[in-house]
Amino acid sequence: MSFDISIKRKTGTFSLDVSLYSDKPGVIGLLGASGCGKSMTLKCVAGILKPDSGRIVVNGRTFFDSEKKINLKPQERGVGYLFQNYALFPNMTVRDNIFAGMPKDKQSDEVFLRQIELFELEGLEDRYPTQLSGGQQQRAALARIFIRDPEILMLDEPFSALDTALRWSLQKKISEVLSDYKNSVLFVSHSRDEIYMLCERAGVMSEGQIVSFGPIEKLFEEPATRAALELTGVRNISNIRWTGQNRFHAEDWDVDLICPEKTVCDCAGIRAHYFTPCGPDAVNAIPIDVVSVINEPFESNVLFRPKGRNPTQLMCWRVGHKHIENITEWPDHLSIAPENILLAKNRQSVPEK
Repeated sequence: MSFDISIKRKTGTFSLDVSLYSDKPGVIGLLGASGCGKSMTLKCVAGILKPDSGRIVVNGRTFFDSEKKINLKPQERGVGYLFQNYALFPNMTVRDNIFAGMPKDKQSDEVFLRQIELFELEGLEDRYPTQLSGGQQQRAALARIFIRDPEILMLDEPFSALDTALRWSLQKKISEVLSDYKNSVLFVSHSRDEIYMLCERAGVMSEGQIVSFGPIEKLFEEPATRAALELTGVRNISNIRWTGQNRFHAEDWDVDLICPEKTVCDCAGIRAHYFTPCGPDAVNAIPIDVVSVINEPFESNVLFRPKGRNPTQLMCWRVGHKHIENITEWPDHLSIAPENILLAKNRQSVPEK
């Protein structure tokens, strides 16, 4: 199972320029902020929107090719697309909605009952969408999609309208279902937790382009761009100016730091939980003044500035509540190990495939 997507589309002042390739089944994530082009990409693959140029090939079938004048209708593409609002037919029961998704030549009660069991819809078959909870609506919509056995499955922010407890339950359910799914999946989200939990590979989208792409673990451990740093949860990001082979000045924090080696990168990131209290002689010791503390249910974000410096951005140290309870006074210095500094580019126009 494979797909090859290389498309461009301009809408007003926004330009989409996406290249995405996969030669094996699995779940590929698109991680990005609202308005970056994630949903537009899916709609182009589904045939809802027409790209200005490029090509879309899924499992050897050409959905779209601007040069060859090919543009298959949505119903000819065999795409399963879960919209954010689920798009169930309001005047149909769960049963009728699911049968509506089943090819007429393959309709059977056995196939229907298998989907009802898989998505835990027993007892809801004769209810209308307005009689279902958000989670039940989502499961009914997924059953309608899966019953078609689509060549490519696309999930567009499927958990965005759900509360936290229900979201976790459905994430586990979809993870179980997708683990047995044999075709390709495109999963769109602005949540790094969802992407990490459900995807094997992922691309980071920013301003209409995929600026980083790779295996999910590498994407989080070695974010290649500023957008990837931001979207994978790095809270400390600064432009840098190299001052030596393994030294740089972080311009937004106004501190000098040591890293493993010089690269072509022009920004650096530090995950907030990587800081450790230290003495003044430690490697990358930063003298600090604590400015404020922002509490979360189980952790606190300690905002600080390098003492005696003039930063344009405060830095953040993330500390568990159990640890912070044992602190009678803030440390004078925090350090960051050179190997824990994440070096990246402010922008990368050609993504790794």
